[in-house]
Amino acid sequence: MNYRKGSGSAMVEYIVGVAVLMFAMFYVPFEGVSLVEYLYEAFKRSYQAFLYALSIPI
Repeated sequence: MNYRKGSGSAMVEYIVGVAVLMFAMFYVPFEGVSLVEYLYEAFKRSYQAFLYALSIPI
């Protein structure tokens, strides 16, 4: 059998897949902002709510 013919093809597929995901996360607008910015703002709001809940006296 000749394994050299298909050698390295999986790495190319992973690189293409990661490139597509990076493009989707950073460049495709989601409600006017990139997905990364949208997720960052969501986590920031969630953490602010968590800190507020922690600061309430029992």
